[in-house]
Amino acid sequence: MWYASYGSNLYRERFVVYLRGGTAPGGRHAQRGARDRADPRDDRPLTIDRTLFFRGESRLWGGGVAAIDHQPGTEPARGRAYLITVSQFEDVVAQESRRETTPIDLDAATERGHHLTGPGPYDRLEVVDSWGGVPVVTFTHPDPRGAHDPTPPSAAYLATIISGLRESHHLDDNHIVEYLLAAPGVDRSWTGANLRQLLLSDRTS
Repeated sequence: MWYASYGSNLYRERFVVYLRGGTAPGGRHAQRGARDRADPRDDRPLTIDRTLFFRGESRLWGGGVAAIDHQPGTEPARGRAYLITVSQFEDVVAQESRRETTPIDLDAATERGHHLTGPGPYDRLEVVDSWGGVPVVTFTHPDPRGAHDPTPPSAAYLATIISGLRESHHLDDNHIVEYLLAAPGVDRSWTGANLRQLLLSDRTS
């Protein structure tokens, strides 16, 4: 299956921590890793026809965390799809939602286009595409965008997303700033000026 990321997992070095175990760059806590610790067999950029926004507060990064709305939006989210096994996807979802395990009913998700696996912050599965008969699946918060006030993300979290956008979509600074400022939550404490400063810091770090 293809797992479609759109937040900090855009950055490959951060995502593989969920498979190999360890601490993500800029993160506060270690992840246990997956039962199958093999690297993704492939990855590629994609756009997801959903609005990116930031909500809640991350125990790993501080500040708001990325989510996508349940319905198609006017500003597609930039994503990165990783070709992984179903068991690896189960372990990624479990770690994101702070559980030991998360059995995934991929057939139910594919049939309906979405499926709820539990009450955790990333427990709503969304099938966003299919490539050669292989489903492209992501996860987001069970509540839609309008259910909660947006929350600004932390600098460390945004810096990781920026690294992923550069790495997967090869965006220049102007496009990154424009893209992030369009995501609800970012404009609560970020401006074009301090985003550009973060971009500069990320490039020189």
